[in-house]
Amino acid sequence: MKQIYIVFASMFISACLFGCSGIVDVNSPAARTVFPEDFATISPTSSPVATPTPTPVATLSPLPTLGPPDGYALHFADEFDAELIDESVWGFEIGPWPYNNELECYLSENASIEEGYLVIEARKESMQGREYTSARLTTQGKLDMTYGYLEVRAALPTGIGTWSAIWLLPSDLRYGGYLHSGEIDMVERVGYDAKRVHSTIHTFSNNSVKGNAITAFTRLGRKDDDFHVYGLLWNEDALYLSFDGIKMLTYLRSEDATPDSWPFDVSFHLILNLAVGGSWGGIKGVDDEAFPQRMLIDYVRYYLPESTSTIAE
Repeated sequence: MKQIYIVFASMFISACLFGCSGIVDVNSPAARTVFPEDFATISPTSSPVATPTPTPVATLSPLPTLGPPDGYALHFADEFDAELIDESVWGFEIGPWPYNNELECYLSENASIEEGYLVIEARKESMQGREYTSARLTTQGKLDMTYGYLEVRAALPTGIGTWSAIWLLPSDLRYGGYLHSGEIDMVERVGYDAKRVHSTIHTFSNNSVKGNAITAFTRLGRKDDDFHVYGLLWNEDALYLSFDGIKMLTYLRSEDATPDSWPFDVSFHLILNLAVGGSWGGIKGVDDEAFPQRMLIDYVRYYLPESTSTIAE
């Protein structure tokens, strides 16, 4: 399968010129805070004088960093090289989705492996009272994780009415149900506003229901459906979310944190899904002519500190 570890400079220049990154302390009342010092900057060089040498190209500073930090080792990887989806790792959620006013019926047959990619396809077709079908995969009960570095390389669709997401929910609900135990959205993209990809952290204190979720976004081209790398570095004291190796969002655990502000010390599982319509994705309606729409996943890799990790066979 394709393994692309070097992201072209033009992609980073676009992301860094137009992206937003934030750092949010748990005690801050702001739902979205942008810090200029977190932006990658462009440092152009002067043009040569009276010489045939081409003008030097602007370079990125600082350089982005893909992959885990030093001292981390691979614990699990799915490169999607097999013929079939590995159901020892991935489960399917099936049926009409009852939340967020979404319009799709989830089916396992809308997910497949093609040419080394996991493909999740949303289709305009009637099923169980819904006018669209799609797929939603989860590692719950099969690959639960607490701390570490998670990296997903994915291409997200741009059709109006789509709502793609790579995110984590708690497997351990000791702090209570939805939002009491937190949510980590590595990336979400809605087709009507496809020029942005969003990373968001939800807690009981700060969440989308209250309108004060901890969030940041990076700009893309409106029709950019290429692959990008989404990263989550998670330890006992912080969550760091990144896009193509550039930090998007940092969330710090305060010294007096409670489960309402820091529920991120229990196991979570990964979810990959492509929704249609809904309270966010459907704000501008659904363009039926754009379907089918595809979300592609190149790989999922999960690393742990070397002292706790065993490399997956």
